Amino acid sequence: MSRGRPSTPPPVVKLNYIQETEDMIYTFKNGKMVSSVVKDDPKDPHVILEKYAKKIEKLKEPVYINGRKKRITKVDKLDIEKTQAKYDELYYSLFPEDKPKRKYKKSK
Repeated sequence: MSRGRPSTPPPVVKLNYIQETEDMIYTFKNGKMVSSVVKDDPKDPHVILEKYAKKIEKLKEPVYINGRKKRITKVDKLDIEKTQAKYDELYYSLFPEDKPKRKYKKSK
């Protein structure tokens, strides 16, 4: 028989995990912090409105590949229109006084 302390397996260290606090999300891989994200209230309409605005800006920004401008396809235009429609719907539900007035043609 062996003398001394009995052998115990080394403790298992958790290296990949996500730590959530009230306002931040931290992601760790191999014991090192990979990213941290600020939590937004997903139900707050102003936050959603801001996200739509950023997405529209990004979609309208020209894309360059090897110094040449990539053309805007029909799919890209449809994405822009859909996002703009969602933005307008949410914006005018929050601020109905800013909704453009419909102009009718005057009959003679």
